Amino acid sequence: MHTASPEATKLTKQNEEHATKLTGEWQRYYFQCQAYIDLNAKWTIAIERELAKLIHRLEKAQKENIAPDVRLKRDPEAYARAILRYTKAEQPLIYATTIWKMIALFIGLTLLLYALFQAIHGWAWYGHFSDGLAMPVPISILGLSLQTALAFLTTTLLGQFIYHSAYGRNWRTGHNIGLLVGMALSLLLFILLPFLSLYYRVFVIEVPAWLIFGIALIIALVKIFTDYIPVADYIQQYIDDRARKQEQADHKTPGDKQSKSAVKPKQKIVAHAKTPAKK
Repeated sequence: MHTASPEATKLTKQNEEHATKLTGEWQRYYFQCQAYIDLNAKWTIAIERELAKLIHRLEKAQKENIAPDVRLKRDPEAYARAILRYTKAEQPLIYATTIWKMIALFIGLTLLLYALFQAIHGWAWYGHFSDGLAMPVPISILGLSLQTALAFLTTTLLGQFIYHSAYGRNWRTGHNIGLLVGMALSLLLFILLPFLSLYYRVFVIEVPAWLIFGIALIIALVKIFTDYIPVADYIQQYIDDRARKQEQADHKTPGDKQSKSAVKPKQKIVAHAKTPAKK
């Protein structure tokens, strides 16, 4: 959970202290609710206040020895969704952006290291640097696709495990062990799949090592360029300035143009009047 103000920091610390004092199913209920919120929304102090109310209700239910599902009349996921609706929490883009970037970075670094190995091997074997750059790097299209799917499967199972086990506190209960086994198998296949697909030559294409180096260099330069030089901001500023100038030109009154055009004939008449007549 992320905090910004001293009030938020204090409230978060108080909630953590009170939550650790809960026991059994009441504590599990709270942490499952908190896990669902962490996985599905960006943290706000309003959410933390609602969690403080939840802890207070769970403390009363624990003193009265009433099951949390019975006392609150809903399961942790439903209660968490109610909090998100009430606070109008913003959903994070972690599954749409962050995970995709991590997967792309891992696969890209894997290909780059393999291309580097092939280039060094070719250089040492043939004795020319150009021969090393021309060494083929095999890539399995099917392997990359399945590897990406396995990465998303692993992250999905991880999210389910975090929720159902209340951050791993109850990993032995329910089907959490099955989730752990599924994560382990998915991660193992994710690691072994490139080797298996290349060994059996499943939909394999070969590209030269210099092409991978070139693509990696272009991506790195674009990343550095966009991070340190706000090109998009400059372009947007230029567009805004052009639009502002055009708007100012459109808002000029027609009378101003007429008055300017009316002055010119008078100046011409005066000029003709001052010209001496020819004899």
